[in-house]
Amino acid sequence: DITAFHRPRSTASTLVAVNATQGAIRQQFSLGTLAGEKVYPVVTNSTQSLAVQAPLSVTAGTFEYEVPALSVVSFVSDDPNSAAAAPQIVQEPTGITVSPGGSVVLTPTVTGFPAPSITWWRNGVQVPGVTTSLVLSAVGPADEGEYSFTATNASGTVRSNGILVGVRSASSRREQLLNISTRGQVVAGGGGLIAGFAIHGEVPVQVLIRGVGKPLEAFGVPNALQNPVLTLNQVEPAPNRVIAANDNWGSQVNATEIRQAFAATGAFDIPSDSSDSCLLLWLRPGLYTATLAGVGDTGGNAIIEVYQVPAP
Repeated sequence: DITAFHRPRSTASTLVAVNATQGAIRQQFSLGTLAGEKVYPVVTNSTQSLAVQAPLSVTAGTFEYEVPALSVVSFVSDDPNSAAAAPQIVQEPTGITVSPGGSVVLTPTVTGFPAPSITWWRNGVQVPGVTTSLVLSAVGPADEGEYSFTATNASGTVRSNGILVGVRSASSRREQLLNISTRGQVVAGGGGLIAGFAIHGEVPVQVLIRGVGKPLEAFGVPNALQNPVLTLNQVEPAPNRVIAANDNWGSQVNATEIRQAFAATGAFDIPSDSSDSCLLLWLRPGLYTATLAGVGDTGGNAIIEVYQVPAP
C-alpha cells in the first residue's frame, strides 16, 4: 500500500510505504515528477516513532529501501531535522498510592521532532531499560519514591516535575483525622481565611481542598463570598512557595475526579458552574497552608476545607 502526496504549504514531497506483513520487504520506489536528489526515511513501528534514518540517494527518480515488518515509512524529500522542535511536556502522570502487590503505570505525553527519547528516574537515579511508559508490577516498599522523566532530542531536553509513588496496605492504616474546616469572614481588601495542615509519614496522600462561598446561602449563611480563590503554599520542606491555585473549580481538566472526591470524602456537593474553588492533588509529607481570599479583594462569609481522600 503505497501513496504519494505533496505536503500542504510546502514544496517538499512525501511518499508513504506501509508494510503490514510479518517480514521485511525490499522494494524499488519511483518518485516520478516528485523526484529529488535524496529522500529521508522516517520509520514508525512498535519499537520506533518517527525515527529519522540516513538519507537515500535518488537515481533517475528511483531508489530502493527495505521496509521493516509491520512498519510505516515516510520518505520525505527534505531533511526532517530542518523542522526540528525541542521536546515539550504536554501532560505529566499524577502521583499515586497503591497497595503492596499492585501495579503502577505512568505514561507521559510529550511532543517534539524528531520524537524525543524518554528516560525515567527514581529519587535521582536512572531507571534502566524504560523508554516509554513506566510500568511497576507487584510493587513493594522498594518501589516507593519520587519519579521523574526527561524527554530528549537533538534540540534539547526537558524534565518533568516529581511524581510521587507510595505503597500502603489497608492493614497498615490507622484511625486518623480526615477533614478540617472552618467558616469565617473574608475581609474585603484585607486578610483571607488560612488553613494550616501537616502530612506525616513517608508516602504521599491525596488531598481535597475547597473554598466555598455562595453555596453556603442554602445553609442560611448570609453575606456569602461570591467568588473565592484558593492558594496552596508548601511551608516545609523549604523554601516556602506557592504550589497550586484555583478559581472556578469546574473549569479544571480534573473536574470529574474532583466531583468523585466530593463523594469519597462526604463533602457536600457544589455546582460545577459555580465560582467556588477546589484543589485535588497528591502531596508529599510536609507542612502546608491554604489561603482563601476573594477575587478582586472582595469579601464575605466563606468556608475553607481540607480533606484527606481515602484510598479506593
